[in-house]
Amino acid sequence: MTNIRGRWFLLAMILGLLAQSKATPVDAITTIGARATAASQADPVWSGPARLVEEARIGVDIGPEEYMFGQISAVAADGRRIMVADRQARAVRLYDYDGAFLGNVGGQGQGPGEFSRPEAVTIDDAGRIYVLDREHRVVGFDPDGTPGSTFRVPQVACCIWPLYPRAGGGVHVAIIETDREVQQRRYGVKTFAPDGTEIDAFHRPEIEFERITYSVNGRQAPLPMSPNARWGLTPGGALWSGTTDAYRIEVRAANGDALVLERTWEPVPYAAAEREWWRRMIIVVNRLREPGWSWDGAEIPDHKPAFVSVIPVLSGGYWVLREGESVKRPDCTEDPLAAEVTDERSVAAIQSCWTYEPVIDAFDAEGRLLGEVQAAGLIGRSALVLHVDGNTVVTTAVDTDGIIRVVRYRLVLPR
Repeated sequence: MTNIRGRWFLLAMILGLLAQSKATPVDAITTIGARATAASQADPVWSGPARLVEEARIGVDIGPEEYMFGQISAVAADGRRIMVADRQARAVRLYDYDGAFLGNVGGQGQGPGEFSRPEAVTIDDAGRIYVLDREHRVVGFDPDGTPGSTFRVPQVACCIWPLYPRAGGGVHVAIIETDREVQQRRYGVKTFAPDGTEIDAFHRPEIEFERITYSVNGRQAPLPMSPNARWGLTPGGALWSGTTDAYRIEVRAANGDALVLERTWEPVPYAAAEREWWRRMIIVVNRLREPGWSWDGAEIPDHKPAFVSVIPVLSGGYWVLREGESVKRPDCTEDPLAAEVTDERSVAAIQSCWTYEPVIDAFDAEGRLLGEVQAAGLIGRSALVLHVDGNTVVTTAVDTDGIIRVVRYRLVLPR
């Protein structure tokens, strides 16, 4: 099974890239609500970077179907098993920690224990498995894989980490609700018991930032790679949020208390060739909407965002993912404008020339900067599908031959 990039994925890559501004030093204690949150020290706690040591690798180019991946949407683990949700295969597969296939969880359909396309998977502390279906359902399974409760949820926030286990059983789900009276979307989290009973819900405050736009087809569209708002869910049911023009991320709980993750950071420049490639790619996309469209307005920023996203650690703490140096892919579409483009399908066939080496900053549960995690083996957006629990890290990797793998690492701290 090959890695097929859908139209949504390519456009999300274009419109999701972000820019950044100057470094901001951190010197003080930030207090929000009832909780004082320690700002990160100039010197990290660790004496050096932590390392990821590979212990198991799952996936083949040619072989049994259960070891071939198409489009992995999520991974999870519970100390014994690794779970992999694959959109393209429309399956959730279970493996042991050495990578041996154990079987599938559920199957394709609309009945109990079935889903149309799995978007996320998680497991609570009682061993129950929950699969988030694209049809706005959570499909539950008992620890032995027997179908459990299935319940509907509001529109789920796309696309990363919309589902986490709840302590004591059940799940937290990141959701989007539309207030039809004011025609406004509200972003938040709902918490459900294992049987689907709603336990709690809250919405995050609005994130204010200056959006940079350009005109296309009579509308204002956000400038790719410009500052944007990011948010997501944590295992405790809190919501993290921030704007990517500053290294400051707020983790807010339902009771209003908040934790702030921030540090001094140095902007990483985009390569000139990369900026030009994406400029041409944006022209290709917009000419499908408006033939003859040409670039006007603000230019693509020179520097990368302060952060890409936040990966909460299930056992406590946070990993902040940043873009490192740009990496040019081999066998890519060198000039998007020279490609034969007639429709959205041919746009999706354009192979990107640029990715990046991730940089990971680790923070503890109190907001202290622990240090950097060396992300050797992780590349670009594949690093966004990431499960971290204690010293166990499970993620996806794309080999140089383009084959998707699932890799289990052991996190090794410096002496």
